[in-house]
Amino acid sequence: MNIANKLTYRHLKENKGRTVVTTLGICVSVAMITAVFVAMASFLNLFGEIGKISSGNWDAYYYHLSQSQIEQVEKDSRISKVGLKYGGENKSFQIKNPTSYKRGTAEMIIGDKSYFEMVLTGNFDGKVPANENEVAVEKDFLDKNGMKDAKVGDKIVLTQGQRQLDDGSYTTGSNFNKDKKFVPSGDEKEYTITAILHTNPATKYSSVWRGISEDEIKSGDICAYITLAKQNSSAYSTIEDIQNDYKIDVYQANEYVLASYLSGRQGGFLATMLPIVLVVLILIVIASVMLIYNAFGMSLSERVRYLGMLASVGATKSQKRKSVYFEGAILGAIGIPVGILAGILGIGITLKLVGHKIISTGMIAGVNDSNMQMKTVVPAWAIIGIILVSIFTIFISAFIPARKASKITPIDAIRQRQEIKVKPKKLKAPKYIKKIFGYEGELAYKNLKRNGKKSRLITASIALSIVLFISCNYFCGMFIQASGYEKNIPYQISTTITYGHKKELYDALDKMQGVNKYYIDTTDMSISLGMSSPFIKNNEIKDLANYTSDYSKLFGGEKYVSTVIHYVDDSEFNTLCENNGIDYNAFYGDSLKCVLLNNLTHKQDTTKVFNDSIIGKHIIQNPDYASDDRNPLDIEVGGLVKFDKNSLPCNLVAPGVVGIIMPYSQYINVVNKGVKANDISMNVCVETDEHKEVAENLTTLLNENDFGGSYVSDNVDTLETMNTVIFIIQVFVYGFITLISLITIANIINTISANIALRRKEFAMLKSVGTTPKGFSKMVSLESVFYALKAVIFGVPISVLISVVLNKMLGESSIPYHFDIKLYLSVIIVVFVLILITMIYSVRKLKSDNIIEALKEDIS
Repeated sequence: MNIANKLTYRHLKENKGRTVVTTLGICVSVAMITAVFVAMASFLNLFGEIGKISSGNWDAYYYHLSQSQIEQVEKDSRISKVGLKYGGENKSFQIKNPTSYKRGTAEMIIGDKSYFEMVLTGNFDGKVPANENEVAVEKDFLDKNGMKDAKVGDKIVLTQGQRQLDDGSYTTGSNFNKDKKFVPSGDEKEYTITAILHTNPATKYSSVWRGISEDEIKSGDICAYITLAKQNSSAYSTIEDIQNDYKIDVYQANEYVLASYLSGRQGGFLATMLPIVLVVLILIVIASVMLIYNAFGMSLSERVRYLGMLASVGATKSQKRKSVYFEGAILGAIGIPVGILAGILGIGITLKLVGHKIISTGMIAGVNDSNMQMKTVVPAWAIIGIILVSIFTIFISAFIPARKASKITPIDAIRQRQEIKVKPKKLKAPKYIKKIFGYEGELAYKNLKRNGKKSRLITASIALSIVLFISCNYFCGMFIQASGYEKNIPYQISTTITYGHKKELYDALDKMQGVNKYYIDTTDMSISLGMSSPFIKNNEIKDLANYTSDYSKLFGGEKYVSTVIHYVDDSEFNTLCENNGIDYNAFYGDSLKCVLLNNLTHKQDTTKVFNDSIIGKHIIQNPDYASDDRNPLDIEVGGLVKFDKNSLPCNLVAPGVVGIIMPYSQYINVVNKGVKANDISMNVCVETDEHKEVAENLTTLLNENDFGGSYVSDNVDTLETMNTVIFIIQVFVYGFITLISLITIANIINTISANIALRRKEFAMLKSVGTTPKGFSKMVSLESVFYALKAVIFGVPISVLISVVLNKMLGESSIPYHFDIKLYLSVIIVVFVLILITMIYSVRKLKSDNIIEALKEDIS
């Protein structure tokens, strides 16, 4: 260790407070970097495991393989396993003597043993089918068709064929809404049940698996599912190479599984995830550099005379520069390992909490606590990435101080001319400063001027801290809002039937246990509103005079705002009109009139969207809407209504959407005039405290009665998924804000306290010429105010500008920029208080200093 490094090491030991604060700053920075890398690795692993459960344990599959291509794929050394699935027609089936058409008709999967092993991700009894005479059957299908006691080894009689729609075409999949009949492709056949499945997630839309025959393998309509021998970042390339080598037409990758190998494609999941990770890392590095750079800068200011002394005895520029890097290396050697451990521990706890929430809510089909756990994954590539980014952060932080250190000469060290560069004229304080704040205020103002770079550094650091915090907070809020998970759906169950069966459904709902309330919410024709919207045929609605000043830019720009027509119960519509002083009688007749919800944010007493001039104009004129079962749409605006959180129609409209609200009777009498009742759809919403039971009872009711293309949707699962997504976003977003806040606070404390410590002799001199403790405290307090004021003057406008830019960039511009005055006031108050407390605390530590000893010190 050379003399420069020895002095650096001694300086670190003597200034333990600064060393600890700087090391903690590095630890926080590294912990945040670690959290990003480990979270990324853990989520990639989680989604990979979810992909295996929900789709199957395969990497890719190839379509339409011939016999020779199958043989080539099976022999390829790049592939560890191949499973074959038949992709031809007649894959639907019907059980003998079904309890009902819907219950007894389903989809069949035909494949070989290897394929079934790949997609078998749920619980089962027995073994997978090995030939065309064996089947595996879902337990639920057996139960619904009177075979509750069926066991492995029993026989089942099935007929293969296709499901036919009204228009004579055929369909597959799980949607039976419009099926009319089953068309057999052959005779009934008896099969042996070799396995009973207990809800297999990867094949949830198929109730029966059958072994493949030799003729089907030779059909040329085979899908080959593969797992790769080497599952690494080159997986996509390998899959494409195999495709090209054997001239295979099409392939499909198991994207989430491949992403867990760090293999991705353009526009895929990994390609989407990486830019987000990169942006977060850049923000962390910027915040960290700001903190660590200040620490190195203050440390250099304290060591100017050391370095000048070394220069006087022959120390080279390289030695002086390396002394700063040596300081960074020592602090990094401590901070990086501690930060990595802290980051893994912190993100591990967070991931366990978030993972449990994701899995336990059942938001991912087939995934539950019994078959999936969130693991904290720390692969080698993540550790290498953490160390490299951390070293880069420390290096960038030390780079400028190191260059300054190399330029220090003995004369510079004695005169400290690099530290104070100000002409006497510029030190002159404005007269109002002395009048308002007195002598102490003038002195505080001159101190800021005299400190030159140090003062600007402190101001810039605090301003940047303000910008970082507010920008991150705004970005997070916009991210949650732009994610579209804000709609608070008032109902739990919804079902769609034909209007002709309304009375039957309502009678059943009146008697059904657990139903609290039900009503109509039939949505129709979602279009985009705006000056450049191609969907708006009439120019009168494009007149910007129709929109308030806050929204005229939005509707006058290139982006569109979604609009949705909501047809609601006449009684609910009438109540809405009455609450807004509108005569509802004007909305019933031969023409269509609507009310517009004059609010996009769903916050009461916020800016209106439309001016009254829009009333009487036609918001939709669409002759193309007409068809055999619908008339042209021509909707006139009859009134504007304010948002009311207690109004049902208001709550049925999603935030960020222009709600066009009309009575349902007009949908029947005008829009569908002349159309048969059984050809008009209606959506009925049900409020209940027992959603599972009501959904099950409704499903049974619809299965046993032909209500015309009916289905039941349990929205509690959707709401739970929405809430889980919000929870996940908030955990990471506000966790990030918390850590940014810690760095910001540490930066302010470190910068201010270091600056005070460097002015020890200055304060001793002021005391020596008679400055009283009261005057001294006043000077320090005013200096704090000046620092905070300058930082706020620069920081707040920049924050507003960045927030506006973020608002424009995030795409969800249906909600204009909103200046959160409470947030800004809170930040300003915290900055003032934090600076004041830090300065007073730092100065108090110098109160016990002996004036003579402080003035005698050559090196602070």
